[in-house]
Amino acid sequence: MSALGKFVGSQTVRELLQKGIINKEGVRLLDCSFVPGVKPDWKKFRLEQYGKFDKLAQAKTRGREMYLAGHIPEAVHADLDLAMYPGQYERFSQYPPEVFEQYIELLGVNRGEHLILYGRGAYHGMMWPARFAWLFKSYGHQEVSLLDGGLEDWANRGFEITQEVPKLPKGNWKAGDHFKETLITFEELESVNGNYEPKPVPDIEPTDPEAEQKEKEAKWSKEMEDWEKRNRGHMLIDQTSSINFLDSRPRAQFEGLQESGLNQMYCDAAHIPGFLNLPVGEMFTDEGTIKDPAMIKAWLEENGFSAEKPTVTQCMTGMQASLLAYGIEYALPDHRPRLHSGSLKEMEVRDPRKVSGGHRHIPLSANAKL
Repeated sequence: MSALGKFVGSQTVRELLQKGIINKEGVRLLDCSFVPGVKPDWKKFRLEQYGKFDKLAQAKTRGREMYLAGHIPEAVHADLDLAMYPGQYERFSQYPPEVFEQYIELLGVNRGEHLILYGRGAYHGMMWPARFAWLFKSYGHQEVSLLDGGLEDWANRGFEITQEVPKLPKGNWKAGDHFKETLITFEELESVNGNYEPKPVPDIEPTDPEAEQKEKEAKWSKEMEDWEKRNRGHMLIDQTSSINFLDSRPRAQFEGLQESGLNQMYCDAAHIPGFLNLPVGEMFTDEGTIKDPAMIKAWLEENGFSAEKPTVTQCMTGMQASLLAYGIEYALPDHRPRLHSGSLKEMEVRDPRKVSGGHRHIPLSANAKL
C-alpha cells in the first residue's frame, strides 16, 4: 500500500473497506480518539502501571468511550495514555522500543503494514493521529497516513459508523530506535557544543540552622551566576539564526493574549524568544482538510521558515508540534524536522527563565490547547 500518501481521503478509505483490504491485506485502521486528563503521579505510575498494558487497557477513558460510541468499521482504538506514559518532566514520555511494541502488538498490528490513523476533535480530528504518526516514525515505522478531515469528514459524507469492535489476533509488529533522527531532548537543546551541564541545585534543608541556610543560599547563587555565564546565549536553543525553532500554537497563545496552560508561578511570559510562530491550524482549509503541499510550503516561507536549516517543532506537550512536523514533511518530503516532545511544559519546570517572550500578564481562560 505504498501508493497511499501522508493524507488520504474518506472516499479512499471507504473503497479499501468495500474491497475487504483493511485488516486483511496489509492495511490497518486506528481510531486515535483521545481526551487528555490531569497528569498522573509519575512516580506512582512508574511503580504500578508502567508498561502494564493489559491493566491499563481496563481503565475507562473518554477516548475509549468515544470510540465505543461510534467509529469507522474495522478500526481499533489506539490510546495515547497507553502508548505513552507520564514522565518526571514530560506529560507524555516515550517508552523504550521493546515496551512500546508490546502495546502495538496488542492492537493486532503486524510488521510492514500500512496504518491509516484518524481521530476527532482538535484540528479537524488530525492532532491526536499526528502524535501517533510521529510516534510510529520515531520507532522506525514510516508507512502511515492520516485520514484527511478526520471522523467528521467521514460522517459528513454519510459513510457508515459502527459500534462493533473487531477482534484481531495479536500482531508481530516490532519497534526500532529512531529517536535521535525524529526527536530532540531538553538536554540536547540546552547543550553547549554538544555538552549538557545541569543547573546547580541548592543543598538547603528546612532543618538547617538559619546561618547555614544563608551560607548555602549564597553559595548556590554564586554557582548559578557562573552557570549562567557559561551557558546562556551559547546553548543550542539559542542558535535561532541557524535553526528553525517553530512554535506551533495559535498566535494569541504565542503572544500571551490567550491563556495557554503555562503555570504563571513559573513562567511570567508566553514563548521562547527567537522561536517562529507557525500555528498548525493555518495548514488547513476552511473545509477542514489539509492544504496542498505548495500552499503549505509558501506559508512556511512567509513565516520565516528556511528549508536550508534544521528544524525543531514545539508547543505545550508535543501534540500540535507533531502535526506541524508531519505537515512540513508532507510539503517538503526531504526535510526532517525533530520534535521536542516535552515542549513548553517541560521548559516550564526545568528552565522557566527561558520562556521570556510575549506578554507577561496573560488573561485567564479555559481555552488552553495542547
